[in-house]
Amino acid sequence: MRFQIYLRLVIPAYLLGLIHFSALGQSITYEDLKSFNSNQEKNQEFIILNNLVKKEGKIIRNFDSNKYEEIVFENAEGLRSSFGANQIKGFQLSNGRVFESVLIPGSSKRQFLQRLFSGQLMSLYSFGDKYYIFNGLEIYELRSVYDETKDISIKNPSKYVPYLYLFSTLMAGKCFGQVSPILQKTKLTENDLVILLEKFHKCEDSEYITHIAKIPAFKLASQVKFGVNRSGLRSIQKEEGRKDRLQFSGGYQASYSLLFEEFRSLPRFNFQISFQAERSTQELRSDLDHPIGFFKGQEKFQLQTLSIPLSFNYEVLKRPNQQVYMGMGIGFAFSKLTSDFGIIEVDWTNQDYLSLIEKSFLNVQENSVFPLTQIGFKRKVSQKLWILSELQLRYLPNYYSSTLNQFESNYHRLDTSLHFGIQF
Repeated sequence: MRFQIYLRLVIPAYLLGLIHFSALGQSITYEDLKSFNSNQEKNQEFIILNNLVKKEGKIIRNFDSNKYEEIVFENAEGLRSSFGANQIKGFQLSNGRVFESVLIPGSSKRQFLQRLFSGQLMSLYSFGDKYYIFNGLEIYELRSVYDETKDISIKNPSKYVPYLYLFSTLMAGKCFGQVSPILQKTKLTENDLVILLEKFHKCEDSEYITHIAKIPAFKLASQVKFGVNRSGLRSIQKEEGRKDRLQFSGGYQASYSLLFEEFRSLPRFNFQISFQAERSTQELRSDLDHPIGFFKGQEKFQLQTLSIPLSFNYEVLKRPNQQVYMGMGIGFAFSKLTSDFGIIEVDWTNQDYLSLIEKSFLNVQENSVFPLTQIGFKRKVSQKLWILSELQLRYLPNYYSSTLNQFESNYHRLDTSLHFGIQF
């Protein structure tokens, strides 16, 4: 019965002339994986030697990844050894990721492919952004376009999507009617491919293991941070003879962040959304030398800002106990200015007296969008607790406007912030 199933899956592919590659040869079968995991304890890791012997231990790594060139394995005695894809058959991580040594298209040496799905009829692999299907005899690359210089046996290749055409061939039979509606909607992504294979195996009443089911799409963490910030001005429009100086007495920030990290396909990237409140005390001094007089303004004010920064970060250094990351993004700021004291002094050119006008002459943009960049360092102090420090730069365009008499000047706001906090 099994032999008939294999013939049904393999022979049509040959007849259609689809590109195929040599069989995995002494591969890790579905039955092997069931045996390897039959008495597996939680968080257990192991390697599989070329003779299909399982050796339990620990895979030493800085972070969870979906792509390995080689691994460092620590056995039960604490001895460490490095293995490449030519030296072992495969390995399994504690979170359920399974890797197998395979000779893939376009490569002269074997590489570790992640095994996403294992079934009695088909298995699914990935390497980077490429996917491969193995039916027990041959491994096929799942492609979205044909190479007309190679696929000469396919007539009118523009009418077909290669990986959909391949699945139509491999799944031909009694269950094709059930999987066909799903197949037509299947994108070349791991989730769509796994859903298709699960549906097919259920219809064929065949066993399977979805390895990525145990791997979360991402992990969620929280951060609480406190910091100080400094603010400056950059002129974009001002009257000739105008000078403005911002004196910064002190600024304080507090924020809460949600961190989406360790994405299954992009383990070095994370996404962060923060809710940040800040308060600062500042003073603006302005001078304007104009033909009608010399204007001199002074205003002390309190600035309150609620901002929502969104950032994407890349972890430049990622080790089990420490990380260094860099990121950039955008934010939304909602500001309120409260004037404590404002006065304008005018020394008129053609008059013998000074005018003193007590009034506020500074305004801020209440709603604004700003770009930001940041760099940070995290260190692990317990199983779930990290301490962190973060330097953030942000740029709020057209933020300030100040008016002396009828003469207005506009300025950007430049901020530098230093934060310290915890992640849990």
